[in-house]
Amino acid sequence: MNFWKFMISFFIVSTIADFTYLKLDFFQYSLFKADVFQWVTLIKFLVEIIIFAVLLYGLYNLLEFLEKWRMERKYIKTQKELANEAK
Repeated sequence: MNFWKFMISFFIVSTIADFTYLKLDFFQYSLFKADVFQWVTLIKFLVEIIIFAVLLYGLYNLLEFLEKWRMERKYIKTQKELANEAK
């Protein structure tokens, strides 16, 4: 896992989350209300973490795919140029 790709993915997903789904009323909660733990808020917290993890994993894999695709395109282009020079 490349650290910088992960950090870029984390910051992008964090920004997306802050401006979209975390503004919904469903995600406005406190784990402890009146010093009492509530299971409903734990479920909301787990839903929030799962959504964040799925977005993070997807964006990280997208960045990985783009890098591999770019390198593959460069390789194919170089192979075509070498084949044309050999003619």
